[in-house]
Amino acid sequence: MSNPQGAASRKSSGDVRRRLTDGGRVWAVYEHLTLTGIASLIFDCGEGFRRIRPFPAHWTLLSDVALRELCHAPVNRIALEGAPRQEPGDIAGSG
Repeated sequence: MSNPQGAASRKSSGDVRRRLTDGGRVWAVYEHLTLTGIASLIFDCGEGFRRIRPFPAHWTLLSDVALRELCHAPVNRIALEGAPRQEPGDIAGSG
């Protein structure tokens, strides 16, 4: 499953705001707001996804190069209790 919370929550969190091509993959990039109000920037390639938290409020204005760097940067990711921690370069759901 490539959607972090399922299809219904993806629709409720907004449309895909950007598409980014990187290394042969096309990433749909969008914001996701959980039921608890925590915002994440999601990079979804269909095979898996990357969740970035925190992320810059102006991410829609970033160049493709800067957005790619954000996708791959070792940033502060919040690990949920019981969930495996995502390391830079890993794609959740592709294991």
